[in-house]
Amino acid sequence: TENKRSKITDEHRAEAARLKALWDDGRHHRTQAEFGEHYGLGNQANIGHYLNGRSALNAKAAAAFAAELHCKVSDFSQRVADEL
Repeated sequence: TENKRSKITDEHRAEAARLKALWDDGRHHRTQAEFGEHYGLGNQANIGHYLNGRSALNAKAAAAFAAELHCKVSDFSQRVADEL
């Protein structure tokens, strides 16, 4: 059986680094806790896991980050953009 969490790859870590750079670039956005609650992605820790590469981005999370940061999913994850 598969583990609940998928294995984090170098690609996932690179996506997280690009996403974190967008998050930290001075764009106006909610706090991590507010963001997670608003988009139904859980608490601040969950959002931190996406931003720091401890959780792989999925379509729901990627779409929420793109909406919040006023960018395209492909700006940080071509892998997920291709899924959408």
